[in-house]
Amino acid sequence: MDGRPLCGVCKGDPDRDERGTLWLLHADENTQALVSFPSSITTATPAVCIPCARRAYQALQRGFIALRVREAPVIGVRGTLYSPTDPPQTNQVVRLGDDALHRLVVRQLMRELINAELDETTLAAADFPTAGLARVALSGPGPVWG
Repeated sequence: MDGRPLCGVCKGDPDRDERGTLWLLHADENTQALVSFPSSITTATPAVCIPCARRAYQALQRGFIALRVREAPVIGVRGTLYSPTDPPQTNQVVRLGDDALHRLVVRQLMRELINAELDETTLAAADFPTAGLARVALSGPGPVWG
């Protein structure tokens, strides 16, 4: 595995242009606080190609944003963290190299979308139905999505 992002649906090459790789992130009423782009975002959501973005549209109709990202390194994993003294903790993000990694049952790979930029042109140019698009600003440095 070379760490290169693949389309999360078809496993082919995601859409890329001079601005970077396309990511669609779910964005709803709970992600309404302010932050400016570019932003670094931690997510388990994979990149996507345009044909698969069309297929994923039904699931995303409640709102999403399109981002362009030049760098998206794998930075950790998410799963259930076990401890000899505490109850299991679900949905924990553990960075690669962390000592807790050996006590985690992994569910998802996590990437950091470095300097993600809002993409307001790609989907419109591809005649993508835009009724579900949300223009959402995100709070805090390095929000975790998906």
